[in-house]
Amino acid sequence: MRRVKTHLQFQMIRSGVDFGYGAPEGSSLLDKCLDPYAAKYFLMDGVYRWDSIIKLGASWNIKANAFPVSVFAEAGFVNTRFTINAAAWSSGKSGTGYEAEYETINDSVYQGRKNLIISVGFRLFCVY
Repeated sequence: MRRVKTHLQFQMIRSGVDFGYGAPEGSSLLDKCLDPYAAKYFLMDGVYRWDSIIKLGASWNIKANAFPVSVFAEAGFVNTRFTINAAAWSSGKSGTGYEAEYETINDSVYQGRKNLIISVGFRLFCVY
């Protein structure tokens, strides 16, 4: 018996960058190890990366020789941009301003980009 399932997925991932001149303190694993009490002011303490991802995929379930097999494929589009809280950055004080006062950055260090994601594979299930 063959069975096809499809899916549409959207993700929005937002995190502090761990590189460059605007990396918020505590964004990298090394920072967390050195200073576990690093002050965090979400969206107001440096540069943040925003990834918007949309994916469309399908999987086919096939029963072959008593072992169920699932074959899958998906394709997606990723839009990445970087933002900074302009008021906090210009004053040099983390945590000042408002969360909504962020501006998009597109310079030589933090360049927005668009990427494709393609995944193809199979899963073989063993039944006892």
